Amino acid sequence: MEQCSTIRYFLSNMIQNFAKCFFLLILIKKKDMLKYFVAAMLLVTIFGCKKNGDDDITTYRWKRDLYRARVHSEGPAVFYSKDPNVARNQDAIFLSSSFVILTEHRKNIQQDSIYNASGRTQIYKYEKVDY
Repeated sequence: MEQCSTIRYFLSNMIQNFAKCFFLLILIKKKDMLKYFVAAMLLVTIFGCKKNGDDDITTYRWKRDLYRARVHSEGPAVFYSKDPNVARNQDAIFLSSSFVILTEHRKNIQQDSIYNASGRTQIYKYEKVDY
């Protein structure tokens, strides 16, 4: 799976570099309006459709555990980090477990979302599970 995404990344970079060279050649040699328009549309298509660095194509099966922070008499019940290593944390209370199919990027979004929406009192711990 990792090899396919590496090949995809390499090919997309190669196409982008080709488009840059092609556009520069058109600017240097000819001043034809149609070629400028085609080159501009090609560049807009290539750079406008580029995703961010996260892999949002490959889905994985995740075991998702929900934890909440323990209430202390001297302070609020919050996690001071959204670090998923809560198994060793004495302040973490296990609430529920479920299995979900998500991409790596969506998993990170959900992990940040529950942490921020709960006022830092709940966090998800994700473990990748084989199908």
